[in-house]
Amino acid sequence: MKQLAALAALSTLALAAPADAAKPNLKATDVSAPPKTVAEYSEFKVRDTVKNVAKKKRAGASTVRYYLSTDAGRSLREREQSKTNPRTAVSDILLEGGRGVPALDPGEKSATKKKKPVKVRVPLGTLAREYFLLACADDRGDVKESKEADNCVVSKKVAVTPLPGPLQTVTFNDWLLDEPDAEEAENLAIYKPLACSPTPATGGALTLKRALANIDAFLKAKAPQGVQQFAQSPAYDDANKAETAAATAVLSESPGAALAALTRAHRLEPKEASHLVNTATLATAVGMPREALALLDASLRLDDKVPSSWGINRQAIQLTNRAHALAALGRFGEAETASEAAAAMEPSLTEPTATGSIAALCQNNMPKAVLKRKKARRRTPHPPRPIDESVGVEQPLRKLHLPGFPSQAESFQQYYDLQQQRLASDLDGQIERQNQLEAALRAKKVSRLTERQGNRLMSAFYAASDTPKLEAAWAAIGKQADELERYRKRFFCRDADCEPENHYYTQFSEEASDVCEGDPRTNCFEIELNARCRPALKSYHQGWLTRMEKQWTMMNAYHRAVSKRMSAAAANIGDPHRHALALLQIEMMEGDHYAWTMQEGGFWTHDIAVRGDHCVEIPEDPAIAPEDGEAAEGDPCTSKVKPFNVVLPLGPNAALKFSCEQIQFTANGEGWIRAFSEISYDYRAGKLTVFAGSQAEIGAIVKGDFKSGLYVTVTNQGFEDAGWRVGPGYTVGAGPAEYNPSDMVDISFVGIFSGGAQ
Repeated sequence: MKQLAALAALSTLALAAPADAAKPNLKATDVSAPPKTVAEYSEFKVRDTVKNVAKKKRAGASTVRYYLSTDAGRSLREREQSKTNPRTAVSDILLEGGRGVPALDPGEKSATKKKKPVKVRVPLGTLAREYFLLACADDRGDVKESKEADNCVVSKKVAVTPLPGPLQTVTFNDWLLDEPDAEEAENLAIYKPLACSPTPATGGALTLKRALANIDAFLKAKAPQGVQQFAQSPAYDDANKAETAAATAVLSESPGAALAALTRAHRLEPKEASHLVNTATLATAVGMPREALALLDASLRLDDKVPSSWGINRQAIQLTNRAHALAALGRFGEAETASEAAAAMEPSLTEPTATGSIAALCQNNMPKAVLKRKKARRRTPHPPRPIDESVGVEQPLRKLHLPGFPSQAESFQQYYDLQQQRLASDLDGQIERQNQLEAALRAKKVSRLTERQGNRLMSAFYAASDTPKLEAAWAAIGKQADELERYRKRFFCRDADCEPENHYYTQFSEEASDVCEGDPRTNCFEIELNARCRPALKSYHQGWLTRMEKQWTMMNAYHRAVSKRMSAAAANIGDPHRHALALLQIEMMEGDHYAWTMQEGGFWTHDIAVRGDHCVEIPEDPAIAPEDGEAAEGDPCTSKVKPFNVVLPLGPNAALKFSCEQIQFTANGEGWIRAFSEISYDYRAGKLTVFAGSQAEIGAIVKGDFKSGLYVTVTNQGFEDAGWRVGPGYTVGAGPAEYNPSDMVDISFVGIFSGGAQ
């Protein structure tokens, strides 16, 4: 059971001590051509020849291993410059399988038997593209050679194709609003003094034995009781249990306990590479990056018998952890090289890109640091898919009543005043409800991850209106509102800067004054002004009605569209209080949209009422205003919540529990894990990610394909990120793992929507 693949968020690549000079010299002199195409995780046959080209010294037994390389020339150059044993090229992909070579006398050859070719397998997570095939002699570094850089020979190209089936179309679904570049740069500048202070390093590269001894001494010094209790626990004598305990310890925020468990798992299974790779990231996390590099160098000489959980390329994990250790040591150029190689090898990993951001920052390349930081926030390499509006509900704007004639202005002015009072009263009630919901959310005792997820879901909910179409509609509404204001002022404006027009109220007043100059009638001005203003206003009012109806129609269409998108987003919020808060925001938004549209009616009727004696004809029948009790059209937006639940056991005493909104880790807790809790994360490490999964099944309950599993990221402040992937071939039975009712096959629990709005 290889459930654990711990990854760190600030990551890298470092190299071991040069090999001792040796007199034998093994070379791969020939390798057969691979098939033209081969599928990911499928096998093909290889034949090769190895020769001891030394003249005098016998070479001991060794191993040939095989690699895929996108650039054979670069691979050979990197191996020549490498300091590891065996020599490495960061971008080469190690194939599963190899051939044992017996001891060879000087000039003696060892060739693959014709009837027994070597079967090699393309690892899970290998990207679909063309590669060269390499055969490399003494690839575990067993023989001390006079020349270590000439062990590999290159064959023809092979095209790797995706794993058959629809699985390759499955992606992570992240939603996270990006900050502007300037804000990202400001945040990175604040973080720079901390991130770019390397761990002091003295001495050269460590051996595996020395590194493990240093880790043992560190643990005994920091948590002697924990070390003693762990030695007496059932996990101490079982590598699988130790590995499971390490996952539990990471999620219990006790990296020291995880480090103890993984070093023990290595000693129980010393030929498994994953134990050393996983241990390395814990070592860096507690401030031991030199030891981490030694573990990673040693892992290069080992294999793994079980496919990696989740189908993640193990070499990408190794490079990610190497980059992390190098960054902690201040070797930022090497860290950047390794992080970029890891990201290219396994695009679904964000951890190496996060390390690359720090490496760029510490090399004073702020634009590159900002770019990588923003990219590292998403596990999806492309922007999120659009919100599924089919689960949303349109909410119409309430009906706006308008005076059909200027004579109705006074009664409508009273109606608009009453509506404003009601809106103010409604707003007071809405604010009180909002405060109650926010208080209920604060009172809940949820994990940091749950709180972070809820805030990000609300951010995405508010961002639902940020689309080019809706932004253009809102801009058009603003222009129409400006036009309404200009239209009103053309008739009633008395300001000095108003443009004089024939039907201006001011113009009518001046004309009436001119006509009545010397006229003996005491009411001459009123008669002349009425004669001019009343017919003009009656006609002008119809133009105002047309513009107001257009304004309301545009606002109603906008509100319908934005409320549908926002309610579709809200449909994926599982927490009832947060969901109610989202729907309340839509309700409050409708009040704002209605009030803004209605206020122009209030301005217009006010201006008419002020000048009613001069510009309004006395109606034969009393004006009919809307009834005070008339309700707004449309019901408050409601939507279905689409919850799901997942419970995944991590051993007998721990479980991860997930829902759309709630993410919890529970551990009955083994005492020895708690005894390590005083060992905290190094500030430069900060983040660990646990990937858990299985090739065929998880806990004998959820059966699926190679890429089923979950991940959880933990920092020294608690949970940060979590996600679950279920391939299309899964089945669910009764037991500790539950999944319902959605048929989604890929879920990221932080910053996404679960019900199809992704």
